[in-house]
Amino acid sequence: MHRANAVVVTTTLGAALEAFILEHEYCGELDSAVETDRVWMTCTCGALIVQALGPVPVP
Repeated sequence: MHRANAVVVTTTLGAALEAFILEHEYCGELDSAVETDRVWMTCTCGALIVQALGPVPVP
């Protein structure tokens, strides 16, 4: 089986959330929560970020 070219991007949770905050800190209010399996953050502009907690299986 031949796999097509794939790009895997690894970003730490902290870096991803920091980037989201920096991008949306002036466009609206931010809301966030930590759930059992994920961390999420939203902005009133409609943006959303969801990061799984723990390892993500590679297809």
